[in-house]
Amino acid sequence: MKIGKIVMAVAVVISCGAGAVFAEDSTKSSTVGGSFDSKVTTGNVNQTTEGKENRQNMSVGSVEGSKIDGNFFSNVETGNIQQKSTGSKNEQNLSVGSVQGSKVGDFNAKEVKTGNISQTIDGGGSQNRQDMAVGSVQNNSNIKNFDASVKTGNLTQEIKGGDKSTQEMLIGTANNTDVKGGTFKTDVDVKNVSQTSKDSGNNQSVMIGSAKDSTVKGGSFDSKVVVTGDISQSAEKNTKQDLMLGSMKNAEVGTFKSDVKVKGSITQSATGDGHSQSATFGSVK
Repeated sequence: MKIGKIVMAVAVVISCGAGAVFAEDSTKSSTVGGSFDSKVTTGNVNQTTEGKENRQNMSVGSVEGSKIDGNFFSNVETGNIQQKSTGSKNEQNLSVGSVQGSKVGDFNAKEVKTGNISQTIDGGGSQNRQDMAVGSVQNNSNIKNFDASVKTGNLTQEIKGGDKSTQEMLIGTANNTDVKGGTFKTDVDVKNVSQTSKDSGNNQSVMIGSAKDSTVKGGSFDSKVVVTGDISQSAEKNTKQDLMLGSMKNAEVGTFKSDVKVKGSITQSATGDGHSQSATFGSVK
């Protein structure tokens, strides 16, 4: 599918794929010949499923698996967002004002505001996955410059049972991305952040205002992160926990500037054996 410039202004109460361009089939893609300019305003948004092997995908003002010849502009304001499912092998994917597996020009997500966001998988099944991206770029994407301003309420991911599960949060972050223009600038303000998983062999990752496995070609990294509440990662045995605030890991950049403020407490906790915990604040690793 190929179209010219796309401009969207929508107001929805319950929406999946609102103000978004994406290719559900990984073998196909959408192309926008001009710029992507999306404005989305919603109230509360809820997705609920029961049983096993369910997939919940919610895209709001986002681009997934597509090519945008022009620049990306996303202006999003939502109420509370909730994804909830039960059983095993469930997948929850949330993308707000973000780019995944796509090629765009400049990435501009300067006005992305949400209420509380929660992803919950309730049940004893294994191999569940939760992904949350707000004002972020990821999954082998190519962009010119990165400019994001994100403000959210509480962010929660909870898997109540089952092993070998994955939880990932990306807020105002570039992950596995090539920033060709040389500028990465992000300003993030969040409240409480919580990840909880039960049983063994789980992975938990939180990246806020950070760059991981990315390249900013000879340019600048400028990150401001404010967390007004607490940050908590809680798990049981044989778990990997990774927390990044205003930091770089396995990334390339010319200059680095970071301003991180956490007003509450930061906790990484795990019971049993075989854990790996990493916390990086305003640092390069």
